[in-house]
Amino acid sequence: MTNLETLYDLTLNYISSLVNGEHFDTLTKSIEDESRIESIMKFVEDLKTIESNLTKSKNDNVVNRNTLDYARIIAHNKGYLPDATEYSKIIAILKLQSLFSPEIEFVDDNENIINYHDFDSITEIDNIISLNNYYYSVENQSLDNALIFINLSDKEKILDIVNSEKLTNKLLFLIINSITNSDFGNLERIIIYKKTGTHNKNNVISALKLHIVSSGQAYHNIKRAPSGVNEQILEKITINKPYQQFNDTLLILSEYNSREELLNKYLSLYHVIENFMYKLPLVKLSQFKQGEMFSIRDFRDMYSSIEDKELPSLTNLLSVIFPYHKESENLELLNLKESLRNLVESGDLNEDEFNKSLVKLGIKTKKTQYTYESLMDMNGGALTSFLEVYSKIVYSVRNSIVHNKETEFHLSNENLTHSMELIISKFIINNIEPMLYNLISEQNEHVWYSHSEIKLYA
Repeated sequence: MTNLETLYDLTLNYISSLVNGEHFDTLTKSIEDESRIESIMKFVEDLKTIESNLTKSKNDNVVNRNTLDYARIIAHNKGYLPDATEYSKIIAILKLQSLFSPEIEFVDDNENIINYHDFDSITEIDNIISLNNYYYSVENQSLDNALIFINLSDKEKILDIVNSEKLTNKLLFLIINSITNSDFGNLERIIIYKKTGTHNKNNVISALKLHIVSSGQAYHNIKRAPSGVNEQILEKITINKPYQQFNDTLLILSEYNSREELLNKYLSLYHVIENFMYKLPLVKLSQFKQGEMFSIRDFRDMYSSIEDKELPSLTNLLSVIFPYHKESENLELLNLKESLRNLVESGDLNEDEFNKSLVKLGIKTKKTQYTYESLMDMNGGALTSFLEVYSKIVYSVRNSIVHNKETEFHLSNENLTHSMELIISKFIINNIEPMLYNLISEQNEHVWYSHSEIKLYA
């Protein structure tokens, strides 16, 4: 196929089949409104003019500079056309032709020769690459190592999708040719590449990913978690309390609020959790000393209780946030448990998918794999066991994001299932975030220092 054939043949054949076929005759016979019949006949004359002008441009071996107007005329009369799929492809081709640079003189000449048989495309990409518009990688004018990605999920905005200073005339020919030969109506994403003897689909996609990240861009599908407003906390804040002892924590929370990606947001919240995990024994020691002198032994004993015991320390903190009292209603713990029940019973969180997520996170003992059912059976004194399992979930999610060992489950945006997304956002963040704000906003014996100084010598 030549460049001239790429630019003009499909459109000309489509228009010719319309003006020379029986479609418009049949259509006008079914309409009684004279004004609509006149509109149809005017549209037929416009199509004949477009056909004549495009034919002349093809014969003259030049780019027609009026194709954007032609696209508008056809789009305006879309209701009179028979085939919406073919129509959308023609509109896209006409719009793209308007992007050829003014410097191009002849369509088929030595500078623009492209052997289209050397190129291929991938259209079954799913959400592996989620760029909103396009990515062009061209090393030289020969297109020897060209990679083109275009997101066509919104075909009406195709000019916004592909318009770029990197868009050369040759790339434009390739894009139009690929669209011409595609099932355009069902096309969401397309990768165009030059064939080699050893390539396969995975090679092409992974090479494109490397190109994108090396260019300082991101290709993954972002799972967002917007920050909320804690109205109850706002009502508790007063200038009479020394919140400055939480300056480091407040900065982390500020960073947390600035994050949009769910996994990054979770890590920021875990930094606050981690901060309080270490603060708990320090506050306890400060209260025990009542402002008296600290010794090195005191610090050593305090941190030896935390070192290499992160999960027990996390459980200890969460038992402060969600306390268990044998003789009370344990509202915080029950609300935590009910939040999981509500997620499942509302249908938002599928029970089987939740159980699969627990398996991936390794939430089990040597003998028992925990499930939604076993968690719901934890009542009364067993609520402390529920909190221990919850701590494991919080800790395992953190490890799965941070760790990336071949032998471990690594949680990323690419494998973040809907179930895991709900566990993180609804079951963990929505429950822990307000409780952390409570610890900061109201003076308590857990994370508030009773003295502003630590005495190291008398």
